[in-house]
Amino acid sequence: MDQPHRWNHNNFAVAPENMERVAASVEALFPWTKFVDKPTILGYRLTEDLYDGAVYFRPVAAMSRICEVAEGSAEVTLDRDFLDRVFTRVDQSIAMAALFTAYHLKVKAIAALTESGSTALWMSRLNCGVPIYALTSQTVTRYRCALFRDTYPLMVKYAGHDREELLEEAEDVLVKNGVVQKGDLIVLTIGEPIGKAGGTNTMKIVRVGEHRRG
Repeated sequence: MDQPHRWNHNNFAVAPENMERVAASVEALFPWTKFVDKPTILGYRLTEDLYDGAVYFRPVAAMSRICEVAEGSAEVTLDRDFLDRVFTRVDQSIAMAALFTAYHLKVKAIAALTESGSTALWMSRLNCGVPIYALTSQTVTRYRCALFRDTYPLMVKYAGHDREELLEEAEDVLVKNGVVQKGDLIVLTIGEPIGKAGGTNTMKIVRVGEHRRG
């Protein structure tokens, strides 16, 4: 027990004598996986650690991979989902308009500038086949949006009230994170006045790099 631990809160050790039972449980839950054969997904062996020959199970990495595969294989039924749908809120209407436009225009990404995360939440409820990026200056909102389907939270630092400056920073964040590049078409949603939670009321179609100030 005096050896250094090589695991963190995302990993836990499985002693050799328990491996057969744990492997059986994992394969019963996820029959398309192999517990030991895919060490980068589910576990890895450390022969010189807390337990000799133990496997360190990585449940967070495993579930992340499973969610990515499940989301990527989901059928897009957006047109059918919109049939007979009634919108009751402005931010909901903008979110649905962004999904519909992104799907039919085949844009690279949807960028939701959000304070509370509610617009990204509306978007995540329907699958349009386009990734949603929740851009926020609020750490709590970033954590919240990480739980939404097909939604990737990114932090922005802008704290002013100039819409064009905020949109430029949003573009910069997307480019720096490798999401888009110059010339890509994206759909942006934003609320005015800027900084008001639940105030999303504008959708904008942007070609990255074209609207920047000289």
